[in-house]
Amino acid sequence: MGWQTERGGQRGKAVLGVIGQHLADLRKRRKWSQADLADHCGVNVKTILSAEKGGTDIGILLLLEIMWQLDVSQDEVIALLASDARVREAA
Repeated sequence: MGWQTERGGQRGKAVLGVIGQHLADLRKRRKWSQADLADHCGVNVKTILSAEKGGTDIGILLLLEIMWQLDVSQDEVIALLASDARVREAA
């Protein structure tokens, strides 16, 4: 029920925002454009833009595909979320 509540919704938005920013940073470090990442993932640029902005319209499978393309481990994402104040404050 936690994700269904108003407070849970704030936490979910914070989590997606943190992950999206991290994915954008990793993409830029690779010197990939959003179009490059979109090509690697088989989606359009608007989808990558939404993911990087923490959009709630992307599914878990697409999020995993982006992570795989950028060589991001689940452990890295969990550590990032655990250390980010925005996620802790929304909890």
